Amino acid sequence: MEPSVKWAGNPSITVVVKAYGLKATAQVIDLQVFALPRIMLKQLVPSFPCFAKILISLMEKPHVDFGLKLLGADLVAIPGLYGFVQETIKTQVANMYLWPKVLEVQIMDPAKARKKPVGILYVNVVRAVKLTKKDLLGKSDPYVKLKLTEDKLPSKKTSVKRSNLNPEWNDEFKLVVKDPESQALELTVYDWEQVGKHDTIGMNVIPLKDLTPDETKSVTLNLLKSMDANDPANEKFQIQLTVDVTYKPFKEGDSDVETSDESGVIEKAPDGTPEGGGLLVVIVHEAQDVE
Repeated sequence: MEPSVKWAGNPSITVVVKAYGLKATAQVIDLQVFALPRIMLKQLVPSFPCFAKILISLMEKPHVDFGLKLLGADLVAIPGLYGFVQETIKTQVANMYLWPKVLEVQIMDPAKARKKPVGILYVNVVRAVKLTKKDLLGKSDPYVKLKLTEDKLPSKKTSVKRSNLNPEWNDEFKLVVKDPESQALELTVYDWEQVGKHDTIGMNVIPLKDLTPDETKSVTLNLLKSMDANDPANEKFQIQLTVDVTYKPFKEGDSDVETSDESGVIEKAPDGTPEGGGLLVVIVHEAQDVE
């Protein structure tokens, strides 16, 4: 992209002016900048926002217009000073960013963005016991959020169990795995509130490297107040959360999962789908004025 950029303002910028053997500190006022940048999005990757870097170069020297003041005096009135300062600024900016030199802005790690799904983690959130009382009436309305680390997709949530300190959910989820050696399943129990922020009851993680592929493992976690190993509040916690987890890596030639979206898994079309049939992917962004 090569947009025309125009910016004007009255920022608080102080510069040191050196001219004709003299040195003075001045204030830049009424600054205006006109530039023609070239903006490139590289490298293209399959994960949102779909590019790893932004590269910015100037196709020509920018036009800079401004005023200079020193102790209430207008320095622009000094013969030759304005043009000297203006050209100096143009030259300095051009030396840094004039094509083919570039300003590189890193957006994401392309190595991680290019990781493809290697399996599916099946999670059944079974139950929790000995939850703490969060409400004034000695009750809690618990639910569980779960997600994989290194995954930018929104967390998945169980149903809310009203007024229950020993809830049973048996809610099942599928999570797309990209790196079973480094990723972990994060589980956080919250107390649902009608108004205001939902209170955190406890949390813990299950490293995927501890799971045996294709084997269902029932895990009972002792929830923690925080993931800080030195937090003394963790020693007082007696809350337990039970989940069943199964990691199923894709086998050679598997085509059930080509990619993933916010709903979890995009599966192949069922048998009998007419040739030319496809997949409709729907992303619900937001709602407004909901009663």
